[in-house]
This record gives sequence, structure tokens and C-alpha cells, in this order.
Amino acid sequence: MSAVMGPWISRLLFIGPWIIILSNLVEKGECDTPEFIYPIDNITVAAGRDAHFTCVVNKLQGHKVAWLRSDSKAILAIHNHMVTNNHRMTVSHNGHNTWRLHISNVQRNDSGHYMCQINTEPMVSQIGMLEVVEAPDILYNETSNDTITMESANVNLICEARGYPEPTVIWKREDKENIVLRDGTGGVHRVSSVEGRELSLTKLTRGDSGAYLCIASNGVPSPVSKRIMLHVHFHPTVDVVNQIVSAAVGTQVILECVVQSSPRPINYWAKQMQKGEDVNILSGGRYKTTEEQINSYSMRIYLTIDVRKKDFGVYACKARNSLGEAQATVQLQESKIELSAPDPDFELETTTLLPVQRIKKRRKGKERRKNKVEEYDDWEEEEEEEGGDQSKPQIIFFKEPEIPATVYTTQTISSLDTYSSNTRNSCITGL
Repeated sequence: MSAVMGPWISRLLFIGPWIIILSNLVEKGECDTPEFIYPIDNITVAAGRDAHFTCVVNKLQGHKVAWLRSDSKAILAIHNHMVTNNHRMTVSHNGHNTWRLHISNVQRNDSGHYMCQINTEPMVSQIGMLEVVEAPDILYNETSNDTITMESANVNLICEARGYPEPTVIWKREDKENIVLRDGTGGVHRVSSVEGRELSLTKLTRGDSGAYLCIASNGVPSPVSKRIMLHVHFHPTVDVVNQIVSAAVGTQVILECVVQSSPRPINYWAKQMQKGEDVNILSGGRYKTTEEQINSYSMRIYLTIDVRKKDFGVYACKARNSLGEAQATVQLQESKIELSAPDPDFELETTTLLPVQRIKKRRKGKERRKNKVEEYDDWEEEEEEEGGDQSKPQIIFFKEPEIPATVYTTQTISSLDTYSSNTRNSCITGL
């Protein structure tokens, strides 16, 4: 009896009543060797989820299945009885040949090797590994917040992250622009991203302003990021698009300037008067001021004017922030539309058409004759009855020099009495 129980006692697998039960089973000769049907799978699971190991055994007979932590040799369960006090662990049996160890809400300290063991002589077992991974997480209390600094200064941005495996941290600009790295020798390097928990920016310019993203990833869904705004403050600057603008009275004109400033400035237009005073222009009526944001520190300022005579003069685009004030001027001058002189080559020609004789087609019986010209003998009588002036031109043509034209020779008829018989035989005289 002691020889049979020796291996169990040495491994501390079964205690109390279990020893007596197992000894009786062995003495009865139930010694068919149990066998594992499938190996235990290794499991990788994210922290907070559930996991389970499955152990499938045939020919178990009167033997028992136990679950242990392989690294610490701690007994977790024997058959359907839980030994550990960890309430997150349970065991189950399907009533045939399958035993499972369930672990709910797994934690990082649950990682390790787990053993399914059968109390044979010698004992047989198989091992599965549980790897608990953690999605990356940024430690906000240890990571930089929004930062304000001045031009030409240096700044270090810090991003601390945790997770398993250890997360990789990279820096990018939110606007997809390159990150500018300057070294002590004056060298400048432009890169799309920087790897590491610390981002060092030196000799800052206004172009370095903007949002920077600290991104942590370790292959476990999903990567996390923190947005850090870098504000580089500087004195405002103003530039005008056109220094001189011409417009006519009654038209609409737009004056434009570009302002760069951080912190955000107060922008306005003013008109310079003859006494040297500047009169601020308020938006309304014939004047309208608008702004268009270009980036975090640049904007366009517009002044729209419905032009009148008194509007011509000098206008100033002004910007002011806590660091100072700047302005630039635009000259609005009057433009006049001049009519061009008439073309000296332009000619006006008149053409008088003579009366046209009427052409008739006559048909006698079935015989078809050629066209016969019939003189319009009653023309003179009709003109006299209507009181027409026979000497007055009938049609006037205007011909421009750019278009080649045929010059017609015409004759003004003052009386039909001078109309010769040769002329009457023609349709139009002078062609």
C-alpha cells in the first residue's frame, strides 16, 4: 500500500480521503493505462477576457484528473473539486472524457504554464501555456500636456505608455506635415515620424506650431494616442497682397492682407485721413470685413467696399496681440474709363438703287414660253399719286473698311423723262 501511494504523497497531489479512494482503486486491479487524446493548446488572450484549457483523456478508469500551476506546483483542482481559493477559476466535466479549467477575467499574473495530470504510476501529464497580453495605454499623468513657448526656444515632449508586450511610441504631426529636427551645428532634418517616448524640438519657429500625436502600439488591438498642442508665440506680422488697387466709382472692390500671429490677434481695417488720424472701419453698410483661417497662426483679412468718390485713399490692415501690434497699407485709387477715338479709316457710303422692272411668267394654252420682261410702265404714275420723291435714294448701305466689299456705281434718277430706252432694258443700272 505504501509503495502505491508513494508518488502521490511526494508530489502533494492528493490529501485526506482521496488517498484512501485511490489506493482502493489500484488494489482492485483497474490498471488500464489512461491516454491523452489531444494536446493542450497554448492560449493568448487579452487581459480582462476569459480563457479555458481543455484536457481530453480516454481509458481513465478509476484514475483522477488534476489541474496544477506548472511553475509553482500549486494544485488548482482535483477532478470536479476545486482546491485553490481563486474564485476566478472553475473546473467542468462533460460526463465522458473531457475536463476543462476555466479562468475568467484573466490578469497579467495569470500568465504561465498550466498542467493537466493523471495519477497513474508513473504519473502522466501535459502542459499548456497561457499568455495574457495588455492593450497599450497612455499614462496621462506622466505625459506632456498642451505646451506654450516662444520662438527660438527649446521644448521636450514626453509620452509614457504601458502594456504587454512593451508598447512602441511614435510621434507624428496631426496635419501630416514633417517634424523639423534641428541639431547643434545648424543642421535641419525633416521626418514624417519620430520613435521614442521623448520628442525634443530646438530653436522653435512659428512653423513648428500645431498638434502633435503621441501614438502607442504593441500589436494588441487597438493603438492609442494623445493629442498635444504646441503653441509657439510671436509678435504679429501683416502683409498686403496688392499695395495699390484701382477701382471705378460705383463698382465693388476687395482689399486683402495676410496676418500671422500667436496668440490669436485682434484684426481690423482703418482708413488714414488727411489729418494723420486713422478711422477704424466697422463692418456694415457699404463696408464688409471677413476673415479666412489658413492655419493655426495665419489668416486672410478682407475688406469689401461699394466704392464711392469719398472712399479713395489709404487703408491700413492692423493686427494686435499681447506681444505687440503690426500693420500694412493699401492705396485705393480711382480708375477712369476713356472712350477710344473714332477710326479714321471708317467710311460711310450710300448706294441708290434704280427701279426694278417686274418679271412675269406667261403661259398660253399648253405652250410654255420663256420668261418675258414686262416694263413697269405705271411706275411713274404710282409714284406721283403717292407723292414720292423720285430723286431721293431708296436704300443706304454702311460698309466698314475691315470687310472687303464691291463698290457700286449708282445713278440718281430725277425724272422718268430722261430714262433712256437702253436703261429700261436692264434690271439694275450700274451693276
